[in-house]
Amino acid sequence: MSCWGKSGLVSCLPFLQPSVVFAEMFPARLRETAMGIGYNLPQAVLGGLTPISCTWLVHHASSDLAPGLFVLAAAVLSLAASVGIGTPGGEHTD
Repeated sequence: MSCWGKSGLVSCLPFLQPSVVFAEMFPARLRETAMGIGYNLPQAVLGGLTPISCTWLVHHASSDLAPGLFVLAAAVLSLAASVGIGTPGGEHTD
């Protein structure tokens, strides 16, 4: 496999988990709509506001590290949400 093939394979890995989690969260009859809204709406809102938010943070915090702290806060929020999702059907795996 070429270098481009390997990098393409590795770059698609972060997009696999949300699909599996969303598929398990919703019943089959609502799955397509719920996955579309649940994934694309936050992507549009947060993806659209991130550049402006980071520019504002750099300007008002007077630090070039502000965007890094923004990404860190997003990572912590994602981790908390991931832990809070649990397993499908409310089952607990202990």
